[in-house]
Amino acid sequence: MHGLKHTLGLSALLLFTSHAFAQVKDPLLTSPATQPTSTSDENAPVVMMRSSPKIYEVEFEVMVGSQGAVGQNGSVLWQLGPTTFTIPLIHKGTNADLDPSFGGARVWIEGKEVPSAQLKIVMHPTHAGATKVDVGMPSANCTSIRVNVLARMQLWDIEIDEAAARKITWPREWPEDTRAFLAEDDFIHPSDPLIAAFVQQTTKGNLRGVAPYDAAKELVLATLKNFRQYSTQYTLRGWNSSIRGLNFGGNFSNAAMLGNGTSVDAALSCVAVLRNAGIPARVVYGGTRENGAVRGGERSSATTYMTWCEFYLPTAGWIPFDPGYLKSRVNGTMDLSKSWKGFGNMDWLDEWVPYSYAPIPRGSNCADWPALWGWSGPSVGWTPQNMVNNNAQSAITNVTLRFTSRGKGKVDREIVPRTP
Repeated sequence: MHGLKHTLGLSALLLFTSHAFAQVKDPLLTSPATQPTSTSDENAPVVMMRSSPKIYEVEFEVMVGSQGAVGQNGSVLWQLGPTTFTIPLIHKGTNADLDPSFGGARVWIEGKEVPSAQLKIVMHPTHAGATKVDVGMPSANCTSIRVNVLARMQLWDIEIDEAAARKITWPREWPEDTRAFLAEDDFIHPSDPLIAAFVQQTTKGNLRGVAPYDAAKELVLATLKNFRQYSTQYTLRGWNSSIRGLNFGGNFSNAAMLGNGTSVDAALSCVAVLRNAGIPARVVYGGTRENGAVRGGERSSATTYMTWCEFYLPTAGWIPFDPGYLKSRVNGTMDLSKSWKGFGNMDWLDEWVPYSYAPIPRGSNCADWPALWGWSGPSVGWTPQNMVNNNAQSAITNVTLRFTSRGKGKVDREIVPRTP
């Protein structure tokens, strides 16, 4: 999938007039940007707090083969050997903690539940606070499979002390666990020449003349100003409006090269730009209820995927920002010297469940469209060509996200985890 291109177009490079990097008199340039920061967080000032904790039971359910399952000769769609479904979760994130003592997985084949003794369920950490649940199922000839993973998570709102964030300087080197978020990734290509040219023009060659927090803020603003968003939907819908996957622009070889796309594409563009600038950054793929908060005890299935972003600051942690929210406001006056709602300050993250930092689990195949889950074994794989040409109405998989409110957390405020 690394061959897929998602970059800002050349036209975007010509539209933006830089602010902080172009003017020596700008107050952002007075920040102590060139002094090396220790990667130790001992005695470091508190930069981010999380508050207003809410507890949810979250379900991630995958249905495969819900339509069009029988072939022309009447044979079943799959003759599967042992197959593993992989469902991602974030066990320790900026706005979320997973309760390791609660949860489980269930599987149905042809509508009949598979006894737990026949399943192999393994939950294990992967990288940077992420976890995956591997659900191994026995061989089967079937037309439908349903897998459900249940977990309990505590979510927080996030607030930032921007003055403290601006005092953090560029490190001599980034912590080892953050370096993967500087590299090429699925749908993220920081080394693309157009991305590099965009960063160079935006910063006027003075990238490290400002603190990394200010550099990130300026680059995100520039990216969103030049991104022509044609859809604010995060979810691609399939048959009967079911969730098929993430709403990528689709034609990666053309549309994304022109610097336009969906809200998901905008998040990918922001992360690619930050990585090219040497700032570890990642997309957070999650979910939320479509129409407001989940009331106590209510189980909501009217849900959608959601994406937001984070970049890393030494001694502070992963700073969240919401490209979708910021994009709707970039045409107005956004003073770089002032704090922005949606950039470090996000009082809606207690409603957003983070699942993954990748659209497809590492080591897994995608069924018909990137949708966070994956499978491995003798099952259908995925190629970029399939992704571009498949019609959403012919989707053979759908995902259901359910959230059940279980009240408030016991600790009202705490420091955001600072570890990478």
